[in-house]
Amino acid sequence: MKNATRILTVAIALSALALASPALATNFWTDSFTYADGGLVAVSGGNWVNHSGTVGTPDIQVISGKAVVSMLNSWDDNRGFPPRTATDKTYACFRFMLPNPGGNPSLGYFAHFKDAGTFNFVSRVYVAPISGAFTLGLSVGSFTGTPPLWPATLTYGQWYTVVTSYDAFTGTAEMWIDPVNQASQKITHVDATKAGFLVQAYALRQFTGNWIGNIDDLGVGTSFEDACFVPVPVQTSTWGNLKGIYR
Repeated sequence: MKNATRILTVAIALSALALASPALATNFWTDSFTYADGGLVAVSGGNWVNHSGTVGTPDIQVISGKAVVSMLNSWDDNRGFPPRTATDKTYACFRFMLPNPGGNPSLGYFAHFKDAGTFNFVSRVYVAPISGAFTLGLSVGSFTGTPPLWPATLTYGQWYTVVTSYDAFTGTAEMWIDPVNQASQKITHVDATKAGFLVQAYALRQFTGNWIGNIDDLGVGTSFEDACFVPVPVQTSTWGNLKGIYR
């Protein structure tokens, strides 16, 4: 009788975990930009659409399997995912490389979450000049002046993994650079006036400036690990097995 009770208890626990797991951890998509070279909207087969910018100016370009945002252009594109709620936290993860622009790079944001419109852009990721080189910055929404900056100088021509989040419940944005895991160093910006947005797309932005940036392996998900599509370790743990199923 005791064994039967234990089996029933374990079965109930596993069933509850199985039911809860998909809602708690989902990779919406990962895009490695393995399209033909050309304008992102035109070559992505409908994955990406334009939402802003001057019609007729060059789109974000796909070049050799990378998305290239040029600050000489103005088209802005986004790729959608299932709409989130006003209390959800959503993560994005991508690799970024900035070639040397030959001078201090202009300050401006190039990536962000957005809702269904063309105004509510959150967890904005910036390039910013610092110490004769550059770093990345972050703001929840619009920001006057220099936004919170990553405290280290970054190197031109080097690829960095960038992870950001938007917490719709609190109006909080977070950013990690080359993290080991979610407990790694991060910067945070809070703006309660930017809470409650129903984000449903991730966007790449071009604006007036002097640099060209490269983006690759962009993912979006409901957790840090799922946005970066971290492989599940091969082990005999119940969680590893269950999560493997939901991959």
